[in-house]
Order: sequence, then structure tokens, then C-alpha cells
Amino acid sequence: MFMIEIKNMTAGFFGSSHVNVFRGINFTLNGEKAVIVGPNGSGKTAMIRTILGMLHIISGEIRINQRDLTHMKNMVEISANLPEIYRMMNIPAGDIISLYAELFHSEKHVFLELIDEFDLSHIIHKKMHEMSTGEQKMFCNIMAMGSGTKTILLDEPFESIDQPRKMKLLDRLQYFQGEILLNTHEFMSVNRLRGWSLYFILNGNLYGKFSTEDLQRLYFSSGKRENAIKVINTGSVDISITLDSGDLKMSDVSGFDMVMEMIL
Repeated sequence: MFMIEIKNMTAGFFGSSHVNVFRGINFTLNGEKAVIVGPNGSGKTAMIRTILGMLHIISGEIRINQRDLTHMKNMVEISANLPEIYRMMNIPAGDIISLYAELFHSEKHVFLELIDEFDLSHIIHKKMHEMSTGEQKMFCNIMAMGSGTKTILLDEPFESIDQPRKMKLLDRLQYFQGEILLNTHEFMSVNRLRGWSLYFILNGNLYGKFSTEDLQRLYFSSGKRENAIKVINTGSVDISITLDSGDLKMSDVSGFDMVMEMIL
């Protein structure tokens, strides 16, 4: 079984090791689907970039199937939806599909069937900069899902996606046969992910794990509560995660910005 292990990791940008994005992150993805929720700038995207070797690990380690990430090259066990992976080739979407089908030893028709399923056949001859923001996001999601890998990393996959495609994507991800690490700022989408591991990220700190099955029972409460199962430090005030009672029911929240506004 494929496994990603992050052990006491501190990471930052290449050439800027004094700028730490994370401080002592611990996380394991082992045969499961996990969603990380946090506001913009909290470190969600940076965590995926670090797993892909795009950020500098200052201390700690990331291990992929027991192998140290820093010693790995040409890793094709993981696929991701980061646009910079596909945007660097200034070629039409159809040619990107052909190239990545060969790279991942996958079937080109799988990508094309997903393109048709999400009603995006009109982008096949477009370069990424010619696509709308929503088309770019959905194309990158399809590239991650169609690669044939059993582990996919999805950065804000619902952002700028229209509601019908979002609902179809949520169903696709729910029944995906493999591991998923997904991050989002949207709580409403998380409500439709059943049986996923749930984490929160804020200011480069990761909090969890919980379960999306418990969303109806979890609350955010201001300050440190005696009955807290986890306390999030926002930098200005503490927010307690409590069970069955509290200030703000988690399933009623639209996004982390709403939590900050109502709690603070």
C-alpha cells in the first residue's frame, strides 16, 4: 500500500530557508482519503508543493513508501493538479494529454473520457492561457485523476468550478479507488466527503486528525475550552474544537474566513 509520511517537517522556499512555511508538521497518508481545510495563505498549497519536491525541506523529512523524498527522482507514483506542472508546456491540452499519458504509462482515452464527462471537449485545442480560470482548474483536475496513479494531490479542486461540474467532481472523488490528499477553503464541499480524514491548517500548523463523519458533531469555540479536543492558535486568539456543543457548528460554516470573522 502506498504511503506518504511527513515527520516533524519544517519547510520553506528554495533560496529562502529563513522563511519557514511550516513548523514541525507531522502527517501520514496511508490508504485513505484526507481533506485539509484552511484559509488562503495558511500553507495548504505549500504542503502539496513540498510533497512534490518543489519547496525546500529545512528539517524533518518526507518519506514516500519508506524512501526519503530528497533521494527520489522522476517520481510517477503521485499525480497532482497544480497548474504550473502543465502550464510550463505552451502546447494545446490535447498534446499535454498525449505527453502525460506516455509519461505515466496510462491510457490517453481515460483523459479524453473525463474531458467528455465534464463537457470540456472544446478545450482540447486550447493552450492553458487560452482557457478560462474554471476550465484551467478542471483540466488540471482531470490530468491528476486520469493519470492512473493510486495517489493524487488536489489543490483547491473546486475553486472557480461551476456547480454542476463541482457536484460531478465530488462524486468522482468520493468513489476514486486510491488515496487522495485534497485541500480546500470550502466547508460546504467537505460536507459531501463521507468517511474522509479531516485536518485544519493555519499559519503553517496542522491540526487533526478528525473525520468528516463527525462534522455534525464538531464545533468551533472561542478561547481555550476545558472540553476542547484540539486548540488552534490563530496568532491573536485561540479557537477550540469541541464536540457536540460550542459557539459555531462546523457543518454550518461556509469557509474558514467565516470562522475567523464570527469567532474573533
